[in-house]
Amino acid sequence: MTPLVALILVGVSLFVIAFPLWSRRSDLAVSGEIDSTAELEERYRSALADLQDLETDREVGNLSESDYAELHEQHRRRAAQTLRAIDVQRLRRDERRAQVEQEVARRVLGQTAASLASRPLSNGRVTVAATRTEARSPNPVEVSVTTAQPISRRVLAIAGGGATMAIVGIAALYVHLLQLQAAQAPMTVLPIQHAHAAVIDAAGTFWVGHHDGLLRSGNGREWQSVGLAGDVMGVTEVLNGSRRLAIGHDVLLASDDNGVSWTALTSDLPGTDIHGAGTGGNGIYAYVVGFGTFVSQNGSAWQRTGPVLSPGVTSLAVLPSRGGDLLVVASDGSILRSGDGGRTWGSGAGAGNLAITGSVRGVSADATTGALFAATTDGLFRSLSSAADWSKLPFKGGVTAVGARGDRVALVDDGGRFFLSTDGGGTWTADQ
Repeated sequence: MTPLVALILVGVSLFVIAFPLWSRRSDLAVSGEIDSTAELEERYRSALADLQDLETDREVGNLSESDYAELHEQHRRRAAQTLRAIDVQRLRRDERRAQVEQEVARRVLGQTAASLASRPLSNGRVTVAATRTEARSPNPVEVSVTTAQPISRRVLAIAGGGATMAIVGIAALYVHLLQLQAAQAPMTVLPIQHAHAAVIDAAGTFWVGHHDGLLRSGNGREWQSVGLAGDVMGVTEVLNGSRRLAIGHDVLLASDDNGVSWTALTSDLPGTDIHGAGTGGNGIYAYVVGFGTFVSQNGSAWQRTGPVLSPGVTSLAVLPSRGGDLLVVASDGSILRSGDGGRTWGSGAGAGNLAITGSVRGVSADATTGALFAATTDGLFRSLSSAADWSKLPFKGGVTAVGARGDRVALVDDGGRFFLSTDGGGTWTADQ
């Protein structure tokens, strides 16, 4: 959808909201100025009562047969005429109401009123507009119908104004989002098949772990391979130290010289298929497929902290927090979170309008801001509430890996393109 189409839709919406406030409107209301339906029904009951009294007078001998016959015919005719008048009034009232409702609907919605004409009006106080007389009745029945302005035009104006402002605001945000996405441009295209992890370390160096190794860059444009093979699914730093770890499928390597050289680590982990790692306040965390979550101080000696999760775990991130480290994992396309270092787990995907959409591929945590990020097939999401809810950032396209530190957010998309934002994920341009 282009900005022009969005503006056209806004204009149509504003017209639909404002037109009822500008046009003259009538509501339906039946007013029985001479004989209301209730009065006619009372007259009918009176005629029936007179007929009954007439029968009683005849039986006790108060009336002759000739007087009885004459009075009986008069009361019978009065009852019949009144009943007919009641039926006529009800029929014509209903017909007139339907006609006026259709006219109001036609004025408000023009040619689209056909589907709405049968719906009852509910925003006014009066309806009908005509005067009818039943000529066949000796007591003519007049139904007076008055045209009135709707009550509370001020309320309608306020409601319409509020709705208009809301639509204008939403449209402005949408157009702004389209403009941001139109300016979106990658820093470079990486020579990789698939990215598993993106990291910005404390020195400002960018790292991308991928299916065939590890890349490093100082500016996000020029990249070099660090010379190791393997499926790298996490890059992290030892707490309060200069050692870095590269962790993944059959990969557990350490570097003490900023990634210039790497050596294999001997560890006591029960498996070698490690899907994600991150550093928290209590050490380095890693998820070992089929065995659960483990924590270590140096990368060699590990202690199990949590149960086995789904085989679909693809990424792990750690956010130091009060009372323990917060862990989140991408699992089977969604998010799981643990607030106790991996011992217990629950959903961290949010709910309703604050839920993640798309399939989650990777997660990342920024200890400097307390933000969590999720890379999905539907774009990039951020949580500032420890994965209680999420908001979508203005990035267009699927994301495979994301990393953040401070105002800088780095990601790799489905096409292996590297993007960088220096305003927390608000804009993604090549001129950074």
